[in-house]
Amino acid sequence: MAYNDISLRKCIETNDLLSCYENYQHANARWSRYWWEGVLAIYESSEQWQKKYKLDSLLGELSLIETTFVSNVRKVEYRRFRDGREAVPMEFMEDCGENITGKEIVYFFKFYSYDELLFNKIGTTTRNVISRLKEEIGYYSNEFELTRVEIHRIIDCGDYPAEGAESVLRAELIKQYPKAFRKNDRFFEVDISPNVFDNILNDYFN
Repeated sequence: MAYNDISLRKCIETNDLLSCYENYQHANARWSRYWWEGVLAIYESSEQWQKKYKLDSLLGELSLIETTFVSNVRKVEYRRFRDGREAVPMEFMEDCGENITGKEIVYFFKFYSYDELLFNKIGTTTRNVISRLKEEIGYYSNEFELTRVEIHRIIDCGDYPAEGAESVLRAELIKQYPKAFRKNDRFFEVDISPNVFDNILNDYFN
């Protein structure tokens, strides 16, 4: 039986750990194990939930980790919509770099729907990075329910062509995550560390 009228299958399909855990908490003896197995399946398959919560399998408890990725947000700007849809936060993460205009820029973003990481995105621009990101949010919001974007890197390529840096990043990331790559330099079903991005660029620049 479901306390909040959502099935276990739906919880797993949508990565909805909290609804699944809520049903577990309110389940009777017959259904308790059923929902707990769902909690375990969702939690163990999601790095994002593991960053935000800790799971005690012995006690059957889920508790919030006080220090989460949210604390690493340096500042936030918003992509607003004229049709009244909720604005999408664009979060500048620690060490992401500054919003640069008129340079050869390569960037690294992560797009989320609530606590689910949808995809990682690399790209280049010579314009204002926030303007570029606003365009991408407008485009991808037609396909996904975007609720926030993390800005992890904004790198000035200096005398190096940004297209060269992007090509190297694409090739190396495809080599490391061959099944994750999709068109428009997006990587799905993997949470790519900014350190991986940094290491590839360091080799390119040096």
